[in-house]
Amino acid sequence: MSSDQKKQKKEKIKIQPNQNVNIEDYIVNNTHSNFQEFFDYKKELCGLPTYITMNNDLVFVGMEYSYIYVFQQDNDFKQGYKILGKDTQIYRGQVKMIQISNDNQLLLVTYSNNEFVIFSLKSFKEVLQHRYQHLKYAYMVPLSINSDHLLQLRKEQYYEIMIHLENNYLLKVPLEININTLEQKIGIPIYKFGEPCERQKVKENRHAKVIENDYVTPQSSIIQDVSIMDSCYEEFIQCMDDRESTASYGSQLDQSPTKKRKNNFLKQIFSNSTNSKQEQPEETNEYVISTQFYLMAVGFVNKIQVVKIFFGNKLNEEQSKIQLLLNFQRPDAQIYNIVFNQPQAIEEQQTRCSCAWGLGSFKETNKRYVLLIINWGCREYYAFKVMSSDYKIQVIQGGHFYNSVDLTQLREFPMVCNFITNSVFFSVLHNKQNQTVMKLLTTSQFEFGVPFTLGQIEKHFNQEKHIQTLQSGQYNPKFYTFIRENKQEVIISQNVMDSINDGYQKSNDIVLNFKQLHPNLQIIYKNEQCYILNGTELLSIRLKKWDELLYEQSDNNEWEKCFQTAVDIHRGYLTLLCNIPENDVQRHFCIKETCCKLGLQYMLSQLPNKQLKNSQSVLTIMHFLIRTQNEEYLFESIEDLMVGCGYRNVFYDYLRDLLQQHQVNIPYQHQLKVLKMFTEMDDKETCTKLIMSIQNIQRYDPKGLIDFCLEKDLIEPMMYICSQINDFLTPYLRIITLLSILSSKNTLTEEENKSITTLSLDQCKICLFSFLSFCFTGQNQSNPESFFTDRQFKAMFKDLFEYLFDLENIQKLFEIDYIKTLEVFLQVFSERIQDSFKQFINEGKEINIELSNTLVNGFLPEILNIEQTDHHLRILSKIYVLIKMAEQKYYVKLNNAKVIEEYMQYSSAFSANVFAICPFYFNINHIMLNLINYMDALRSQQTTLFDITWILRGRVQKDLPAELVKNEFLHKVMLKVEKQFDGQYKLLEELRLKAQETNWYDLNVINRIWMEAFCLIKMKRVPEALYLYLRHPDPLLSERVFTALAVQLRSKQQDEFVQDWIYKNLALLAAENSHKLFQLLYTYKKDDLQEVFKELKQVGVVQVDQKIKNQHQMDLLGGFVEYLKPRMQIDEHLLKI
Repeated sequence: MSSDQKKQKKEKIKIQPNQNVNIEDYIVNNTHSNFQEFFDYKKELCGLPTYITMNNDLVFVGMEYSYIYVFQQDNDFKQGYKILGKDTQIYRGQVKMIQISNDNQLLLVTYSNNEFVIFSLKSFKEVLQHRYQHLKYAYMVPLSINSDHLLQLRKEQYYEIMIHLENNYLLKVPLEININTLEQKIGIPIYKFGEPCERQKVKENRHAKVIENDYVTPQSSIIQDVSIMDSCYEEFIQCMDDRESTASYGSQLDQSPTKKRKNNFLKQIFSNSTNSKQEQPEETNEYVISTQFYLMAVGFVNKIQVVKIFFGNKLNEEQSKIQLLLNFQRPDAQIYNIVFNQPQAIEEQQTRCSCAWGLGSFKETNKRYVLLIINWGCREYYAFKVMSSDYKIQVIQGGHFYNSVDLTQLREFPMVCNFITNSVFFSVLHNKQNQTVMKLLTTSQFEFGVPFTLGQIEKHFNQEKHIQTLQSGQYNPKFYTFIRENKQEVIISQNVMDSINDGYQKSNDIVLNFKQLHPNLQIIYKNEQCYILNGTELLSIRLKKWDELLYEQSDNNEWEKCFQTAVDIHRGYLTLLCNIPENDVQRHFCIKETCCKLGLQYMLSQLPNKQLKNSQSVLTIMHFLIRTQNEEYLFESIEDLMVGCGYRNVFYDYLRDLLQQHQVNIPYQHQLKVLKMFTEMDDKETCTKLIMSIQNIQRYDPKGLIDFCLEKDLIEPMMYICSQINDFLTPYLRIITLLSILSSKNTLTEEENKSITTLSLDQCKICLFSFLSFCFTGQNQSNPESFFTDRQFKAMFKDLFEYLFDLENIQKLFEIDYIKTLEVFLQVFSERIQDSFKQFINEGKEINIELSNTLVNGFLPEILNIEQTDHHLRILSKIYVLIKMAEQKYYVKLNNAKVIEEYMQYSSAFSANVFAICPFYFNINHIMLNLINYMDALRSQQTTLFDITWILRGRVQKDLPAELVKNEFLHKVMLKVEKQFDGQYKLLEELRLKAQETNWYDLNVINRIWMEAFCLIKMKRVPEALYLYLRHPDPLLSERVFTALAVQLRSKQQDEFVQDWIYKNLALLAAENSHKLFQLLYTYKKDDLQEVFKELKQVGVVQVDQKIKNQHQMDLLGGFVEYLKPRMQIDEHLLKI
């Protein structure tokens, strides 16, 4: 992935959805005047409407005087269909709540006189009426109507009602329907005084007189909202154990095996438990009780709880438990008020809570989750995910954000929070200007990892401070200080401040102005519309469907706006529309056809006036289809139409620009057609970029593409294609053949050459060595971020190595370009190749590199001993021998002493590089000869003959001086061949004398002194080497001093004079680097500190760190003690020395 692509990806994640949206463009308002006329007329008889709800067929309106009016959906409130209730039932008071069962069989009505009544929707007759003291609301538990989950036996069906009492009791009341009656079972407490019960326990009190009048519930235990998760969400619950699929599970588009496994997994969760067989009813009359359960959220002023409750009242011990899945304490949100200077609400107002279940996706994921949304005080919004794992349902924290609201302007806090469509939910508030504000928000606004509380912010700040102190030894972050009302300081670091800002969101507000806000104000969401009931007024607001909006804009010829809207929908930047899938793949398939139709419609609208000749028109349609990933339609239909209308060149000119900017992916079935079109336009560069951009070559016709490249002399694309299909011999043979023809003594005419190839001889040479470098490094220069896989390396070994590495073929390459050949061959010995070889050989495979008897018996012993070389490196060692032998034969053919002398320098440099890379067991004479020649080359050259930074594996940077690079390289060479110099005193002396020569280029003393000291150490003349290091001011040589001393002290056969030398030269070593000296003494002498302390005390105060330009005076003993304190405990008697 290029840096630009990475940048774009990063920017995409940061983009907030629905930015700069004018919400009025995305909604449809409707005022139901018939509703107002009807109920203005009925006001005196029935009072004001107090509650409204509906299903697909009917609308139910509850009245102030206990009546319920029923309308048919298609009647638009012109005439009532039925009236539920009688004059004699006015004592029930106003209708507080109406709820329809999921199966559309029952209607539950809660009245203000503490009664709830259930009507049958088949007969519209009462089937149950019951009164509870201090009844607040009654909720019908939503049951799945799936046949797998129906709880029935013969004609019996089972329901449950959740009763919410004013004293914060929650009771579960099982119901059983028999023909035309509904029988109430025993009430089972779930919550008592705002606290969850431990288990479902039957209470023998059919009238549920559970009010203790003398008990006062504390404010923190008052239940403010109750929300029961609809069982239809079960199939959308994400499995935490499912690692294979990232798609949303609720879509019809996803029918993968993973989806089926997941459904089976959830079916086991929600189906009968293992103990259900033991709970068989004793009498045949008993209805079947399933172990299906439901989740219920209970909201308080300062916390939210989610409990898991099993259906039924005859449950085993495990099922009777009320499981607390979530107990989330509301955090201290004052930090937001401080940071954003938000005005506070007046003291007498209490924060209210609202909660709702729905489906949504988060900011940085495409997964659709079952979510619980919590709204506290119109400002704070929290999301919790429902997940399944190990056959258990879990409710886990998702994220949160903070919305700007002036609480001092609010008239009241009637919390409403509900989902409108996927990922979109609304919240409602009312201000003192008789305005009602619907705040539209999306779950994709939720930010993760933002500290919730002041305590968390302080903890995060201290952790960050500690980490940075460990890394750099100091802490200087940018931070902000805020003063709270109690004068407490709050310190927030920059990254926490950024997180808080990310978690601070703005909603899209729909402002509704009323002349008067009535007490009956109600806002509900049903049938994809929000209904606002205020007095006798009824408004409905709905979000437009995404395709409805696009066609509306296209019909108005707002093409620029239409295309941008479609792109925003496709990318997930616009979500405030109905029926937009969260998942990228599903969203693409959902809007694909519409985008194609819009593209065609736009093009046809431009053709009559010949506006397609206008570059902007062409770019508009191409950009639109590319940005919505409809390239296939672009080349199947749009391209054909434009070419047919005579706009071929216009189309392909702009396609070329898009290809060069990497802004288009051409579908594989259209690749050859586009390639041929560009070759007709004589545009090889575009053809090359097009082929090199192919990600999966197997989906195309590789043979057809290779033939195309051969025909058009597209060498680099051919190399790329062949590498993708693991064919490394075809490109090599093609290039070698062309070189042979172009360099032939039988010179062809220019016209004959063009009939064979359009490439020149020099271009062919460049192609040859680029290809070989590509093969040996596994990295394409045109696409540096693309590397060979192990499989490609292995194919290259078997395919190319066996053919290339024989004496004749190596000589051919030398004859083409000797220096380039050595440079490329050097890459064959890289550590990546060594690792791949080892893996290749360990798999039991072989590469046949043949050596003649002459080489084995004659030339080979002069270079190395293959038998002492590791098995996986033997092939590389044979290749090295072949290269050196081919060199000798090539030199014989040259017959030019001056050229041979120049080439010998490169030959020695090549060998020295191999010494540094490969652990072959080389002959010492071969090492000496090449090393001395290479040192001669270094003396006369400012830089090394080959690029050696890759060999040093990052130990040197490109901006370091050349002599330092040489020094590091020679160090690596000598470490690799060190063992071969053991006991070779004569050769070492020769090498030392060579290093003493004074005619080094640019007075490069580091190389000279280091090499001389190395030889002295190998000859066991350590003190001479150390004094040689210390005599020169370069700080790099200090490193060698302490390295050499550490090696000598680590040796089991160390001589006493090394230790004595250190003690005699403590002052000198401290002047080099006191920290290194202390490190050396601590590492190797910590078991004998008494002697070290005595020697340091005798030295006393000296000048230290002169070599590293930090000169100052130090008492060596005191400095060493300070060095030891954080590392070990020091006996007090040692300090009394």
